[in-house]
Amino acid sequence: MPISVGHDTAKTLTVGDQSIAYYSIPAATEAGLGDFSKLLAAVKVALEKMLRFEDDKTVTVDDIKAFAEWGAQGGKIHAKSHTALPACFCKTLPVFQP
Repeated sequence: MPISVGHDTAKTLTVGDQSIAYYSIPAATEAGLGDFSKLLAAVKVALEKMLRFEDDKTVTVDDIKAFAEWGAQGGKIHAKSHTALPACFCKTLPVFQP
């Protein structure tokens, strides 16, 4: 049975009478998936999407851990070369074909 990160990291933000579901990056860190503190804000958006779609098919726990390792090594994205992107990142972008 896959680890369901979504259940552990799913949170709700309520502002006024509206509620928004999101997936907590600090909760993912606490769950032992890695240290995401050095990722750029824009890349954290992609991480939140990975947490949202983790189902052991589209995105796996190993993908999320690989993303953390990539971030720990500097997590740089080169505009002219997609070779610096981890494969797990590309899997969350269906229109992206490396």
